[in-house]
Amino acid sequence: MASKIPLENEKRCDVLIIENDSDVIDLLVYYFQFKGIRAKGFLDGLNLINLVLESTPKMVILEAFLPFTNGLELCMQIKRNTKTREVKVYFLTTYPKEHVEKLVASVHADGYIVKPFNMAMLDELATKL
Repeated sequence: MASKIPLENEKRCDVLIIENDSDVIDLLVYYFQFKGIRAKGFLDGLNLINLVLESTPKMVILEAFLPFTNGLELCMQIKRNTKTREVKVYFLTTYPKEHVEKLVASVHADGYIVKPFNMAMLDELATKL
């Protein structure tokens, strides 16, 4: 179900989720849609800049270490592009907090969520939209 989750045949969304676990994508998309926030999920970050340009999200939730793509590099691409640099990027990762804080700062991401996460963490993200 999560390879590409359509959003009522629209390209535009508020939250773009790039995560290598389809169950996590499904959970996040469901959560945001339940809150009335348009969300799409993808299993990889291939052509992420094009996805961001097409869907014009307010936020990207990005797995830091994807199997075929480096999430850190993807974040830097978003932040370097004049058309996408204002998009908020939050990493979703299993890495320890101390390690992630350095990575987030080095690529100018807006924050992170460490797995396993809870609904309070998602509620906090939703308020940043």
